[in-house]
Amino acid sequence: MPPAGTVACPYCNAFVPVPTSSGAGRRLSCPRCGETFAYLPREGEPTPRAEAFTATPPVGITTEPAPPATDSFKAKAQFLFRALLVMGGVLVFVAAAYINSLVSNGLPFDIRTFSEVAAPLAILWGAVGGTGFLWLWFFRVRRSNGATLLFIVGNMLALALLTLGGALATNGYRRHLDAGLPGRPRRSPVIEETVPPGPVTVAPGNLAAIRYLPSKIDLLAGVHVAELLDNVADRKLVEEPLKFGNQDVKLSDLAGRFGLQAGDIDHFVVGVRSDELLSVIIVVRSRQGYDREKVKHALKAKGVPGPPGGRTLYKVSFPSENLSSFLWCADDHTFLISLAQELIETAKIPTDSSPDPLVPEVRAVLNERIRPVGQLWIAGYSPDWTKTVAGGILLGRMPEALQKQFAAVRTIGVWTVSQEKTLELNTAMRCDNEKSAERIEKWFASRKSDKYQPALVRDGNWLSLQVRTDIDSFRSLLAQ
Repeated sequence: MPPAGTVACPYCNAFVPVPTSSGAGRRLSCPRCGETFAYLPREGEPTPRAEAFTATPPVGITTEPAPPATDSFKAKAQFLFRALLVMGGVLVFVAAAYINSLVSNGLPFDIRTFSEVAAPLAILWGAVGGTGFLWLWFFRVRRSNGATLLFIVGNMLALALLTLGGALATNGYRRHLDAGLPGRPRRSPVIEETVPPGPVTVAPGNLAAIRYLPSKIDLLAGVHVAELLDNVADRKLVEEPLKFGNQDVKLSDLAGRFGLQAGDIDHFVVGVRSDELLSVIIVVRSRQGYDREKVKHALKAKGVPGPPGGRTLYKVSFPSENLSSFLWCADDHTFLISLAQELIETAKIPTDSSPDPLVPEVRAVLNERIRPVGQLWIAGYSPDWTKTVAGGILLGRMPEALQKQFAAVRTIGVWTVSQEKTLELNTAMRCDNEKSAERIEKWFASRKSDKYQPALVRDGNWLSLQVRTDIDSFRSLLAQ
């Protein structure tokens, strides 16, 4: 019960003194919350007398002067300013660490990409500071409950409008990101979690490793290891040696030379400038990222000075202990090995505006002939293979009768396609003229056998050849 001569505030329950001769219905002001209310004396309570307020003051009310008020707004603003300085310092430190990591790993610093990340953080930092100062300014004095409610609701509406405006402004960009996502599966999510994801089928011309190659590559080979391992029949091509002439090549052992398992590699490509003997460059892409230290240890890497800009190169022994090569760990999924240091120094991390490293004829045969799918493939172009180093090596391994036929070939594409238990070997050749294509067609047609019966299709100066066989027969065919 309120002490004598006071009444309880209906808003905050504080004891409000009732002035002398206050009648029922007079409005009183609460010194605590600032609200006004009508004075209604309790039943049987006498009207306050003047002496009630000249005697000892009621409990909870003091007659001593209040201490001078401190400038709480200024103190709180200073605290907020210090907090924002700390936040700004953290953002600057993170930006400096990010730039340093790029430089130390030999990666280019793209100011546009950096600004796209830094600008939203700076705007967020400013929004936090501005909102904090707004709240401090508004509550620098005591506000009524109604004013406080309007201020909070106004803040909520402003935030909702800003969020809606940002969502509408970035709608096109977010839909662009969604365009490359797979459709939602219709099977149970529980079943989906228990089935390990398989490799994504990618057309040979779209493999990511190709974009890391230096310019003017006119002879290219690729192996999509992940697709080969996904097919039980094709695993023989990875786990068992393939014989090329007198040499045995085992893809799983090749992965071990890199310090990786075969299952760690998604794909790799080998690019060559056919008229340059030491222009061989290998680009390896891993599936889940790779351990750089393991790769450097497996290749016995030793650091060497790189080009200006901080790129770190390593001297390694691959593919022969007597032949020095150079290693560049481009990013977390890609590393390159080249016989020539100058060649690997010109390789760059690709961007959307990067030029195509392949000559137009090789790009055309990848996109127009090998286009749909291929786990093992080769594509090349030369106006005269007999005058190139690579062409001389390849033609020199063929029988003399076959050399004469292939001397007229200008563009060639060879690729394999797995079909359950069979393997389809395809070849597409563009000859210098239609007569040469017809002559090569007749040569192949005259050499059909029960074991290999190629299907031949000639279209102008293009000749396509297709052979269906099993894995073991394919391996023996390579050895011939």
